[in-house]
Amino acid sequence: MADEPVQATLPDITPPEASIPATPETDPTPSQVDSKQVKSGLDAEIDSLWAEAEGRAPKALMGEDATPEPPATGTAPPPKAETPKADEKPPEPDRATIEREAEERARARIADEQRATQEADTRLRAEQTHRQQYEAYVGPDADYQAVNLALRQAFTGDATALNDLDVVLPNGQKVSQIKGEKGLTEAEAANLLTAWDTARKYEDVMGTRKVQQLVDLWNADIMRTLSDPDVDTAAVTRHAQPHQQMEALRDSVRERVTKRLTDQHTEVVKAKDAEIKRLSDRVESLVTERSTLTSHQTASAAATPDRPGQPGAARPSVPTPEELAEMPFDQAFKSGAIDRVLQSLPGGLQAPRRRAG
Repeated sequence: MADEPVQATLPDITPPEASIPATPETDPTPSQVDSKQVKSGLDAEIDSLWAEAEGRAPKALMGEDATPEPPATGTAPPPKAETPKADEKPPEPDRATIEREAEERARARIADEQRATQEADTRLRAEQTHRQQYEAYVGPDADYQAVNLALRQAFTGDATALNDLDVVLPNGQKVSQIKGEKGLTEAEAANLLTAWDTARKYEDVMGTRKVQQLVDLWNADIMRTLSDPDVDTAAVTRHAQPHQQMEALRDSVRERVTKRLTDQHTEVVKAKDAEIKRLSDRVESLVTERSTLTSHQTASAAATPDRPGQPGAARPSVPTPEELAEMPFDQAFKSGAIDRVLQSLPGGLQAPRRRAG
């Protein structure tokens, strides 16, 4: 009908999925993925350090019972009133310092990983280059067999295999790179086989020589080690197997070291015993001398004019006026103190002589 609205049918102009251009959100590059991972790891580490500085658990370590942070609204919630402890000030965390330290650690870790990757790549490339040069010099097994088979077929009159050869020559290049096309003549194939055979024989000869040189160096180092005084060289070299030599080396070192340490210990014990005997004799002599001296002092202290002390005993000293004043009258005469005072005076009392018989 004319009054009904006419709906125009428009074609679907949505571009197919293949024609949509790649964006960082739909198809990120490996560098963008790495940068996102580094950034997320950096943010997590910064949050962890910040939580540690504020004295709370980080988000990754919070359990289900942890109180979630309030949603961001126009008005910030009032901070919780903390009761400060007496004589203790809470540390003031520095967010800039924490972020800088975390960033430095992340950069150092990334630099270490990049350096290790670069060293591994360099070592791998060097090994591959050496392997390629080695195979080109001695001939890869596949190329060697192919040239040998093609040359045998050429002798029977079929040169198809020779014309299709594109092997690696000793200089590291293929036949097509040098001649501009594939294929070798019979003479070139024969010369190539001769060069490869010569290189393999030379490698065997030089390899055997190198191995012999290494063995000689090893033996020289071993003999220099066996010259140690704690090693029984004859007992070690008597065996042919390496494990037997090592066992003999261990046993000889153990035996000689034990004997040397035992001899040293015996000498030390003998010296200690001699010192102990000397000190014991000295102590016994001092004890005997002290008892003799004590008896002499006792006899000398008990001596009187009628009964003098023993010969060689130290005689009592002359009393001082204070000692004489404090001494009783009868004791002063009986102990001989008055006689010693008189004898000490010039021209005083002469010591009494003992009567003979």
